[in-house]
Amino acid sequence: MPSSRKLATNRANAQHSTGPKSREGKARSRVNALKHGLAVSASTIPALAPEIMHLAQLIAGENERDPVVWEAARQVASAAIDVVRARRARTERLGQMSQGAYFLPVPSLEPMPTQFLSYKSSSLDTRIRAVLDGTIDELHRRESAQINRVFKAYEETQRIIQHNAQVRRSLSEWDQLERLDRYERRALSRRDKAIRRLDEARAVVRSKTHL
Repeated sequence: MPSSRKLATNRANAQHSTGPKSREGKARSRVNALKHGLAVSASTIPALAPEIMHLAQLIAGENERDPVVWEAARQVASAAIDVVRARRARTERLGQMSQGAYFLPVPSLEPMPTQFLSYKSSSLDTRIRAVLDGTIDELHRRESAQINRVFKAYEETQRIIQHNAQVRRSLSEWDQLERLDRYERRALSRRDKAIRRLDEARAVVRSKTHL
């Protein structure tokens, strides 16, 4: 039996594994679920019932009236349709992703050093001395050059921020693609298990006909 410390640790970890917390994250999760609808099996979607029925009839063949064969055939049909749904969703997603400039993952950029984003104007004493020395124009040129560097650094910082945001979005899209792959693998597993059950049910039917 786990110790009380282990149980407390498990509960604490569970609090960090309950899905999106922010409003944006939850909204994005709902949109993703609605987009492909693969979180539920085809067998629970009324609109797909005729397609499952037709495919199950083809799979069951002459043994359609046997309840065990029919149920196995229906499960094979449902899982096969889920495989097609997952592959179709993945193809559509890849098509959408390929239109973007960040289709292939690229590395993030390091932020600009903060010293390039600051500007300190000359003190009053410095300006007075520059007037007396006749170097005020040179002081203005240096200050203007420094201001230009700050503006360019700011523009570069904004470019880096936008780039990194696009990188994060691209990585998120690839994560969604991986989830679609997992949906397909699970559907394939269900289909293969259902096929084995169907073969067993057909074997039983054949054995009965030879008695």
